[in-house]
Amino acid sequence: MSQRLFIFAAVFVFVTSLPLTSAGQPGIEPPVRGVDTFRTPLDDDLRRAAAFNLVLNNFGFGIAGEYRRVVSPLSEIYAELQITALRDVTEQNYQFFGQQIIPNKRNRVLSFPLTLGFKHRIFPQPISDNFRFFVSAQGGPTLAFIYPYYNAATVRFVMEDDLATAGNLNDIVQIGRVEANIGQFVNDVFQGWGDGDWMLGTAGQIGIGVDFGERFNNVTTLKIGFTFSHFAQGIQVMDPLNAVGIIPTPDFDSDVFVLREGTPKQTFFGSPFITLSFGNMW
Repeated sequence: MSQRLFIFAAVFVFVTSLPLTSAGQPGIEPPVRGVDTFRTPLDDDLRRAAAFNLVLNNFGFGIAGEYRRVVSPLSEIYAELQITALRDVTEQNYQFFGQQIIPNKRNRVLSFPLTLGFKHRIFPQPISDNFRFFVSAQGGPTLAFIYPYYNAATVRFVMEDDLATAGNLNDIVQIGRVEANIGQFVNDVFQGWGDGDWMLGTAGQIGIGVDFGERFNNVTTLKIGFTFSHFAQGIQVMDPLNAVGIIPTPDFDSDVFVLREGTPKQTFFGSPFITLSFGNMW
């Protein structure tokens, strides 16, 4: 027994007599090496992506095609071509014998924005790789195709403001082609294209979204934000003149319409949006 205690005591003295290293000194810790806890497309040598987008905003539905390019572990640039409608947010739809009628609407508008954007992933370490938050912004030119909701008619008319001061109706009656719905049939969505015009403007978008999935080669993205378009010349979406009454008169072979000023041209279109994207990365 005494021999065992002697051996144990000898080993204890030998160990305690060794010089202490910095790792064993109390209060001193070895430096911690930083480690990235998130993955990026570059880890899988993925640098490009293409996606098909479904868009929903206050103007209706839209579709888009998108091409992305990875420029850094957390950032991408992209180009998007979108097809969507523009409208006045005050429009109201009614059904009349199975046909949709929008009172006081003058023109339908289709918009074709071609934008370049920048996308940057945020909170990469606290958030899992299969739920990747990002912010984005984009801008560029847009073309609007404007075509009539109904065909304008040539009629006799007076302006409502002139009736109060005119002594004789004949002195204020005008004849002309007026942009006011006085009972014309509404064109369906495929009519009136031959009378349409193009207008150049600018478009942009800011958003926040999330990329889903652990596999970077499959693109599934949900994005929300605000989209806008601006046309310096303005687009006549609603009627510039509104018919408020009819004056029957035997002096003319047709009645006289009473018109008042309607809605001015609209230069800015803005709306919240939600976009769902599907595609592939390679």
